[in-house]
Amino acid sequence: MLDLFVSTGWAQTATASGVTTDWSVMLVSYLPIVFIFAIFYLLIIRPQNQAAKAHADLVKNLKKGDVVLIDGGLVGEVTKLMDQLAHLKVNAEDEVCVARASVKKVLGAEESKGWEPMVHGKSKK
Repeated sequence: MLDLFVSTGWAQTATASGVTTDWSVMLVSYLPIVFIFAIFYLLIIRPQNQAAKAHADLVKNLKKGDVVLIDGGLVGEVTKLMDQLAHLKVNAEDEVCVARASVKKVLGAEESKGWEPMVHGKSKK
């Protein structure tokens, strides 16, 4: 009756120092931790590093005349670049200074097709 509540103990083989030398048991016990770290790296760390590198390249390669979209949703043409700042022409009269790191995307010719500086709601051209 007591056997239902108490499990039977199993003896381990031990060396003279009292430590087991069965490396397969140690490997199997650490394998789930290694597996979880590998999945974490492949699904989270690596894509984040690639995205950060792509954004750094985008910010580094900005040039005068690029039409850009910044994080706040503002679209403008780059008129002046400094180390950490960029001046954007948002319409014919206004120019704003933003952090270069806030540039989200450089718009291509097709994407920036509808954007052009305007004066009081009318096209400059």
